[in-house]
Amino acid sequence: MPDFRRARNAGTNLVMRASLFLFIIAVCLSRTSEARLSASLVTSYDSYSEPNIMREYGFVQGLALGYEHLTESGRTLFQVDGDIEIGHLTYDGAVVSGSVSTPSVQRAADSIYNLRGTAGYVTQFESELILIPYAGLGYRLLTDKIEGASSYLRTVSYLYVPFGAKLVREFSDAFSIVAMSDLDVIIYGSVVSKLSDVNPSFPDLQMTNSGFGVSASVSFVYDFGSFTGHLTPYYQRWDMQQSSKSMGFVEPANQTVQVGLKIGADY
Repeated sequence: MPDFRRARNAGTNLVMRASLFLFIIAVCLSRTSEARLSASLVTSYDSYSEPNIMREYGFVQGLALGYEHLTESGRTLFQVDGDIEIGHLTYDGAVVSGSVSTPSVQRAADSIYNLRGTAGYVTQFESELILIPYAGLGYRLLTDKIEGASSYLRTVSYLYVPFGAKLVREFSDAFSIVAMSDLDVIIYGSVVSKLSDVNPSFPDLQMTNSGFGVSASVSFVYDFGSFTGHLTPYYQRWDMQQSSKSMGFVEPANQTVQVGLKIGADY
């Protein structure tokens, strides 16, 4: 599957370069103000569905990196997060050959990349309770290819604006709980289907679509002294409308749901 590997490597290089750039910024900023780096292992159950057409489901695993920068005033929090998840899903749908559609269950190779930055305003209601509303800009990239005959690479990308809030409740000097929830408004969505993978004479299709996402998480945080550990269950959903037409083809309306767990450390 050379096309899938090229797309996956391109996405990995994008996130790794962005992470290196952010790390350099973090080192510089951490000398003059409060800054924090985080790294987490991620596993999640992913379900993608096109109603009455097909479904893909299964587990993906990966790595998440984050950086937080609190200004000297203590009022503004900048945050950048990036993650990579890769895995094999089960495709339950149909394979089309000519005018014949045959029900099929096959394996699909998926990669998910996400990078976003936000800025939030810190409000402390009590000594133990902090609220941080935020907004920013994010980019999500998905590569998907079903294995077997008549399969082709799909690349789906979203540019979106997240609006959300973080609530921090400190129960002691060492233990706290952080709840987050946001609405992600997609300002540009693109779907590229490489039909030339099936037959070199077939055209590749590019379509645009729109929609939104929602997410929520709860982090259980404990300060061990030399580092801070966190355990974070999370939920994320994307709802997309039917795409624009390209040579008579459309990407059907679809929904993606991820339920996962992050475990990692902050430094």
